Amino acid sequence: AFPLQLLDLASQSGTRLFVNTGTSLPRDLNPYALTKAQLCDWGKLLTAQPGSTLGFINVRLEHMVGPGDDDSKFVTYVVQRCLKGEPRLELTAGEQERDFVDIDDVVTAFGTLLNHGLAEGWQGFHTYDVGSGQVITLRDLVEDIKELTAAPTELQFGARPYRPGEVMYSRADIAPLKALGWEPQYSLKQAIERTVTAIIAVGQPNIPELSEEIA
Repeated sequence: AFPLQLLDLASQSGTRLFVNTGTSLPRDLNPYALTKAQLCDWGKLLTAQPGSTLGFINVRLEHMVGPGDDDSKFVTYVVQRCLKGEPRLELTAGEQERDFVDIDDVVTAFGTLLNHGLAEGWQGFHTYDVGSGQVITLRDLVEDIKELTAAPTELQFGARPYRPGEVMYSRADIAPLKALGWEPQYSLKQAIERTVTAIIAVGQPNIPELSEEIA
């Protein structure tokens, strides 16, 4: 309800630009994805009202990677397990293809959209994908992390079942954002290296519970 209240206040008070951090997940996957989609529905409705000057930017954000991420996120979870030297790691078959983007590239993407939206007076509803534009299977990702950390961990692919409604492919179409002058500056390998370096720098890795986001 809180985002709807903010959007309603923005619409009433003459706010020029409302930027929403959305998701690439399909709307009917879970309650989280549904609420994200519903806020966009309201954004489309309010910006289409006669006399509305509000601009609504929906950022369809792919999976972020980088220093300081939550311990339960997939990449951080795997990195910490490998750095800890856990004997085994239970995973799904790992056939899911995902688009991972460095957190610093996410920040510059938001900056690009804000600058263009304000400078050009965007009105109405706009959607932009933010990601790397590249995909990797979760199996390849985990194997890369194991190699980078030189971990003895046994990767047990197939030990976990896929979740109901598992998203098997997700990739950002970053062509519209690149047309505004934005380019990702970090490869996935660099993003993982930055994550590993940051975790080592703060000391002993934690062993968190795995988020359900992309287990």
